[in-house]
Amino acid sequence: MSARASTTKASSTSPYAISFGSGFTVLELLSTLAIASIIASFAIPSLNSFAAANQKSQTTTQIISLLNEARKNAVNRSTKVVICPLDDSASCSEDWTRPISVFADDNGNQAIDYNEDLIKSIETHELTSRVTWLAHNNAAYIQFDDSGAAGEQSGHLLLCAENAENNQAIFVSAAGRTRIANNDEIPESCL
Repeated sequence: MSARASTTKASSTSPYAISFGSGFTVLELLSTLAIASIIASFAIPSLNSFAAANQKSQTTTQIISLLNEARKNAVNRSTKVVICPLDDSASCSEDWTRPISVFADDNGNQAIDYNEDLIKSIETHELTSRVTWLAHNNAAYIQFDDSGAAGEQSGHLLLCAENAENNQAIFVSAAGRTRIANNDEIPESCL
């Protein structure tokens, strides 16, 4: 029996022995989970608003990049460059939910002809906002001339988000310059 007693004694000092003296009780675990869930309930709305602001910034950046690319190409190519959504016949459409394209428009007919280049195009479903163009002369397209000016095609693009707080406007001046609207210039509701 002494051999047996020594075996038992050796196993109790073994590193693999289970000790029930340390750990968490169910009550402690539930209290910790309750506190963590309360903290998370405060963090999630902040995270959602951060994500929405980030999407607004990303969409604005994409549109301004497209406008700058069009203006740069108009000057570099010494020709008219148009930005608009294209219909199935490769002509400008008033439906800004369609892909938005930038193309050289040598003859000024607001359509891509066989000898004119498509410079860039973005899918509107990749944008987080609905895009609407409001020109001062009611044109359905933006056009830059060989000096980079928009002339009578000036106006503003509305980027309409699901939440009105995240709406944005981008102004295109007659000189062809773009700027992001100040908060007090952004319309409350989109058309």
